[in-house]
Amino acid sequence: MIGKRMRLTLRRKIFVYSLAAIILANPFSGCSPSKPEQNPLSSAEVNTLSPHAALLLAEALQQNTNGIVAYITTREIVFKFADSTTATVSLPDDSLVVAIAPYVNGTHACATHYVTSCTGEMTNATVRVVATSGGSPVIDSLITTGKNGFLDLWLPRNRKIYCTLESGGKQAADTVFTFDSSKTCITTFRLQ
Repeated sequence: MIGKRMRLTLRRKIFVYSLAAIILANPFSGCSPSKPEQNPLSSAEVNTLSPHAALLLAEALQQNTNGIVAYITTREIVFKFADSTTATVSLPDDSLVVAIAPYVNGTHACATHYVTSCTGEMTNATVRVVATSGGSPVIDSLITTGKNGFLDLWLPRNRKIYCTLESGGKQAADTVFTFDSSKTCITTFRLQ
């Protein structure tokens, strides 16, 4: 059973990386700006992805959306296609994704993380993330922000989590909530 599950997981990873390569390698489908881009991705394909693979795909779409909008709620990762179809990938019952954009100079107000359009100022920055809940460690790692300036953190559900971020000799700390009504986009961590 484990071998079959590992092969399935490997197939999904290969599928996601292949799709990302296709999307990134073909940023334009034609020379005419009025001609719509071909969409190499279907909602049926997205619906088969694991939550982690769906997040990787959404991050890859930051480079070239082909009219696809991807965002994260506390229950699912949603992909809206240019033809008005939608695909969703449910998040696990025990965890969710919270995107945090640490900043020094400027930020924006946000509640729902739109992976394909939200941007923070600290792109590709190494950040020490220390998160605890009820005195127990949740995360203690060096994590690099994405090209969009966000840290995408998988956190346990239904918790009040105290997070400290450190980068470049500066620090920020705040509480993050992981309930169904919580934000998935946190832009209040000002490093000082």
